[in-house]
Amino acid sequence: MTADPDRPDCLLTLALPAALEQEALDLVLAEPGWVVDVSIAHVEALGEDVPLVTAMEKVRGRARRSQLTLVTHSAHVGPLTAAVAAAFPGTHTLWWTTALTGYGEAQ
Repeated sequence: MTADPDRPDCLLTLALPAALEQEALDLVLAEPGWVVDVSIAHVEALGEDVPLVTAMEKVRGRARRSQLTLVTHSAHVGPLTAAVAAAFPGTHTLWWTTALTGYGEAQ
């Protein structure tokens, strides 16, 4: 089976403060063709390097985060992560990629 160059081959996940969710969506969707699909999950993060900002977060020991999972092409990861880094410096916005071996729609 040969790879289809038009089929997305990568999941780019962004984990960012919940307050930045809409701004991040606007950013990643601004360039036509960068993102095929987006899923949004509201999650909590904890760990040594996770900033706890609100009183509730400090009491619970977890930070409210938004996790955006972008279906994209690996060629777009560099420009997407560069745009995110430029837009959200110092916000503890994290990203990671996962190979996408299949993508389709139930018919």
